[in-house]
Formats: sequence, C-alpha cells, structure tokens
Amino acid sequence: MSTDPFLGEGYTAHRIDLGADDEGPLIAVLVHRDPPLQAPTVDAEELREGEALAKPPILMMHGWSDYVFDRELMEHLGRSGHDVWGLDLRKYGRSLLPEQTATAIDHLNRYDDEIGASLRIIGAERPPILLAHSTGGLIAALWAQRNPGTVRGSR
Repeated sequence: MSTDPFLGEGYTAHRIDLGADDEGPLIAVLVHRDPPLQAPTVDAEELREGEALAKPPILMMHGWSDYVFDRELMEHLGRSGHDVWGLDLRKYGRSLLPEQTATAIDHLNRYDDEIGASLRIIGAERPPILLAHSTGGLIAALWAQRNPGTVRGSR
C-alpha cells in the first residue's frame, strides 16, 4: 500500500497480484480514498425511514479506454459519507506493466479475479455499490449476475 501516484495525498493504492499470462506478471490496483478524520455530518432530514446511518462503500470501475482518476467524483462521494474505492483492471492505467498490450483480454470473466480480491479487501460484510461506466458497466453487471449477493447494486 502506498500513496496513489495519480491522485496524490489522501489516496492509497493497493497492488493486487493476479499471476501471469503470456505477456508476464499481471496486477490490478485498488485505489482507496482515505477516510476523513471525522465522520461526515448527517442531517436528520436526509435520513429516510429505515436507512442506516452508514452508507455502503462504492467501488468505481472504469471504461475501456481510461482508468480511475476522477478525484472530484471520489471526493464528492466521500463527503456524502461513502467509503470510496476505485479499481484499475489489469493492463489499464496503474495496472499496465511494461511490455504489456494495453487493455488486452480474451474474456471479460478474467476480471473476476481482481473484482473478487477487491471485495475481500473492502470487506465481505460491507457489499459495495459498483459504480461503473461503459465497458466497466458491462463487466460490473456480468460480475453481479455471476456472483449474486456480493454487491449491493450497480449503477
């Protein structure tokens, strides 16, 4: 775990080792927005009947041609009371190693390894909302379909 090189202070990067393929070692990088020193204040009017004070974690996943770098969105979600995470899938952004072909994958279910590892790090007792766009949205929906009950929802 180290300070994230793209988002800087307040963000840590967790390396997830995924074995190797024909191009060499594979990693994914899970980025975490550090929790604030004090919990966000919650206005009683904002609470709906039956809503827990603790909001679910959010795991952000990127699309085909980018990686997790939207600090403004992560800050907004954090200020709203969510524990915010972002996953750079193998061969994207922080996870792209020298001599690898960017974005190369033979089947979308290969990403199950890094999604599963991310959920273990976040904590099985705290199923997150998957917040993803573009191809990341497809990957998130396929994960949720194959792994019922592991996430609170996907957007």
